Amino acid sequence: MQNTARIERAAPASSPKLETRRTGVAFLCLIVATNFVPWMQLSEAGFDVTRPPSASETSLVLAGCLLAVVLVIASWLIGRRVPADSRQIAKARDTGLLLALLSVGANLALATVLRRTAFGRSFAAELKWFAPVWFGLVLPTELAAGFFKGRASIPAPRA
Repeated sequence: MQNTARIERAAPASSPKLETRRTGVAFLCLIVATNFVPWMQLSEAGFDVTRPPSASETSLVLAGCLLAVVLVIASWLIGRRVPADSRQIAKARDTGLLLALLSVGANLALATVLRRTAFGRSFAAELKWFAPVWFGLVLPTELAAGFFKGRASIPAPRA
């Protein structure tokens, strides 16, 4: 009977550290998942039913998405390694959330633009403007979001 009481008292309800980490990972998954939306729209640009996408087009689309996955995870891990105080961690959480939502919105906006403008145009023609926008604006925003979400997932120093 006495051992049962100890077990019940020792079991924590929920750790804020784990909740923060789960939230950060969920937003990183959201970022990475939405990367596929504009890239798939790009691969459908000028899609002709009689001609399947070429191997090079498919490889480029998959490489762009996988590169983003690796870089976002790496930026999250780097963010976890940078020491911070409790105020910086709170700011990092809000900044990471804002940047994650901006990158998701940018991916969906790019997909919408591609959907409306790409009909009948070739993959190469669409890639000329898509690649600089995605690699120059969207991917850096995702990397910054990953970094800040990583900073927010480290435990705050105890006072």
